Amino acid sequence: MQPLLIRPYLLDAMDLSSAHAAALVSVLGFAMMSGCIRLRRGVSVYAFCGVGMGLFVVTQVLMVLRVSLPPSVLLAAYGVFGGTGILSYAVAAEYFPSHKIGRVRTTLTLVIFLLIFGFQVGVGAMLSLWPSEGGRYPATAHLTVWIALIALQVASAIWYFLPSRALHKRDRDHEAERVPS
Repeated sequence: MQPLLIRPYLLDAMDLSSAHAAALVSVLGFAMMSGCIRLRRGVSVYAFCGVGMGLFVVTQVLMVLRVSLPPSVLLAAYGVFGGTGILSYAVAAEYFPSHKIGRVRTTLTLVIFLLIFGFQVGVGAMLSLWPSEGGRYPATAHLTVWIALIALQVASAIWYFLPSRALHKRDRDHEAERVPS
């Protein structure tokens, strides 16, 4: 939602003024930058990334439910936890041999950009199922689309935390210990 569609959401679903929405998009941007500077003492990158992305989903649920928190708090949390996904590059490094990590990161970047494009087109297509009035979509349209995105994120989180992924990583680590250098 953040790159193209958070401002229309703030205008249409939260009924904020254009100036207030612009200020909140700035809060989101600064929060996203600051969210990349974190300390994770004693926590694996895998767990930290997973928990951060989980908190990102929780933040989105709070936004959809329109909890009575200031929008600046919700958007700051959205930015901080939304930036956690970048750690997927570090997580990937734990699952692949070091001589393949360049290819893995390149592929991950390509997949991320394709998904961003696809989801932005999909969100726009879903929003267009509702009639716009004065260039604005009804709050129901934004909320329905966001709920669909949250459902996809929950499904992804289940896949992320599947025990077989962690076991696969452990097996690879044990195999690497057995192979002489």
